[in-house]
Amino acid sequence: MSGIKNADTSSLRGERNVSEGIQTEAGKQFLRGFDFNQRAILPAVLYAPYAVDTVTGAITIADFNPLQQLRNPQGATHFSMQSAFLNLDFSTAEYDITYSNEVNLPTDSGTATQTLTPSGVPTGSGIQFYFLLIEFFQEVNGVQYPLNNGAFNVLNIVAVR
Repeated sequence: MSGIKNADTSSLRGERNVSEGIQTEAGKQFLRGFDFNQRAILPAVLYAPYAVDTVTGAITIADFNPLQQLRNPQGATHFSMQSAFLNLDFSTAEYDITYSNEVNLPTDSGTATQTLTPSGVPTGSGIQFYFLLIEFFQEVNGVQYPLNNGAFNVLNIVAVR
């Protein structure tokens, strides 16, 4: 956040703030690609290209093949993917967020295009953030249990606008 604050070029030194810095391209760049789990960064888990529709918040992974394009932790039998679209006004702290459906698939599922479309465009103004979440599960006797070691679960800010 200090880097984002320093991107504020309109305020006097000592009065710079995040709400001004995030408005700049340099400020937004600090959060693009940010991984919330340093033990599981997106490029080390997902090897597939994806596209973000900044109007609808949809994230599309064309011709996704989990066997070749996803690094599965040992013991994982399934994975899920979900996206989120957030509007956050840093000056007022007002926000609205919408989520996509959760796609849950076996780790050995075939090639298919996956599209994660949030339920709508979040209301309000501010900076728009687009998130991608990938989680892993192990199925035992028909029940999927989350793998809680955290070494592979990803939450990433894939775009900021």
